[in-house]
Amino acid sequence: MFFDDATGAFRNLLRALRPGGRLGFVCWRALSENELDDLPLRAAASLLPPDLVSKTAFSGWFSFSRAESLRRILGEAGFLDVQITSRDVRVHSGSLREMVDVCTRVGAVGAILRDRPHLMRKAALALEDALRERDGPNGPELRAGVWIVTARAP
Repeated sequence: MFFDDATGAFRNLLRALRPGGRLGFVCWRALSENELDDLPLRAAASLLPPDLVSKTAFSGWFSFSRAESLRRILGEAGFLDVQITSRDVRVHSGSLREMVDVCTRVGAVGAILRDRPHLMRKAALALEDALRERDGPNGPELRAGVWIVTARAP
């Protein structure tokens, strides 16, 4: 997802496969389909630099979010039988506090906070408030929307 030249990168992967070899990977769908990133980002948005919040939807994490674009990239790289299947999963990380900890270290909010530790405390409190309404016996659960992608070398 973080390739400068995705088609070129997949061409390199294709060269590493024997004829008929299989490629398989999972990547994120759109930010709007991923509560796991979207909810924390919306919860902390007023505390974060606005330009970074708005750029997140177009960041590397979501560069393969459009199935038709991903299919084109793989096809141009030379892959055959490209299959892209949508999958939603519920993700939890334990208690409310543990989920706040994970969301402030990884994903969109984590990436922004890593370079701005002075915003961590307020962002964590805002995120805790937002996640509290999702809290349950296993802690808060958020939906993650991914593509399961497979393709074949010629």
